[in-house]
Amino acid sequence: MQLGLWKNECGAIVSDWVVVGASVVGLGAAAALMLSGSTEDLAGDVQRNLTQTTVSTPDLDFQVNGPPATQLDAIEYASYVGKSDDSGGTIDNDTINGVIADKNALSDSQLQQEYATGVMIGPMQRPSALGQLKQDVVTDLLIERGYNPPWEEAPIYNTTPTSLTADDFAELWDGETALTTRAAVVAAIVEFDTLHDLNLPAALETAETKWEYIIIEALMEERGLSEPATKG
Repeated sequence: MQLGLWKNECGAIVSDWVVVGASVVGLGAAAALMLSGSTEDLAGDVQRNLTQTTVSTPDLDFQVNGPPATQLDAIEYASYVGKSDDSGGTIDNDTINGVIADKNALSDSQLQQEYATGVMIGPMQRPSALGQLKQDVVTDLLIERGYNPPWEEAPIYNTTPTSLTADDFAELWDGETALTTRAAVVAAIVEFDTLHDLNLPAALETAETKWEYIIIEALMEERGLSEPATKG
C-alpha cells in the first residue's frame, strides 16, 4: 500500500502559520526588550524632574502655614517712640509691636501691595509718624522675606507730568450740563497725576464722582494702563 504522504498537502497551512506566529512572537519579545529599557529611563527622568522641581507658591504656603517668624522688634524703631499716633496719643513700644504683628500677618503679595499703595499723599505732603512707621515696617518685612530691589526703589509718585489740561475736559465744567467747575478739574488733574501707576487703578475704583472717574480714566489711558469696566 502506497501512502503517498509526501504528495499530501493537508495541514501545510497549519505549519506555515505556526512558523509565522513564532516569528511574530519572537519579534514582539525583541521589541519589548528594546523598549523596556528606554521606557524605564524615561520614567526615571520624569520622576527625577518632578522631585527636583520646586514650585514657588508663597501665598499658598502662607495660607497653609501662617505668617513666617520675623526678627523685627520695637528696638529697631525706637526713633518713633513719643511721636503722635494720629489719635491724640503717642507711639510707644506696644504700638510698634502691634504694627509689626499686623503687617507680618500679611502675605507676600499683600505686603507688596501695601508698599505700593500705603503712602498715597501729594508731593508737598509728608506721611504722619505712624504712617511712616507702618511703611518702614512693610519695607523691612519685604527685605526680611527675601525681596530685593528694584521694588525697593520703585517711586511712590508718578514722576512724568501729564499733558492733559482742564481744556481737555471742557465738557465737565463748561455749559449747562457741567458736572463741576474748571478749578475743581484743574485740582483733580494735579492730585491724580501725582499717583503712581500702581495707585491709579485703585483710585479709579474708589472715585466718588463721575467726573473724577473720567479724569482718572484719561490719565490711565495716557499711561497705557489697563482699565476696569466702565463705572455707571
